[in-house]
Amino acid sequence: MCCINGGVFIKAGQYIGSLDYLLPAEYVQTMKVLHSDAPQSDLKDIHYVIEEELGQPVSKIFQNFESKPLGAASLAQVHKATLHDGRVLAVKVQHRDVQEHAAVDTATIEVSS
Repeated sequence: MCCINGGVFIKAGQYIGSLDYLLPAEYVQTMKVLHSDAPQSDLKDIHYVIEEELGQPVSKIFQNFESKPLGAASLAQVHKATLHDGRVLAVKVQHRDVQEHAAVDTATIEVSS
């Protein structure tokens, strides 16, 4: 359910996954996978976000941009990239739908509490 709903729900699942001192192991182990295996955005969505934010095509900004993320979390994912001058860096890119879902997710969590 957390993965399907995304955003703040993944964040809530990650929090539950860290409560091994408080909750039964079954709950914690089920949610702990969200720490390292959150859903990933498609590369086209990642490129869209970069181009919207920086106003240039990915190919103009980076010499190389790896398609497979180094990691994915509830709100963003990280890709290895190389600039045209040869510097290698990690690029953290927010998932495309985070902004539009943030207000609804927050309101839902507030109502649920």
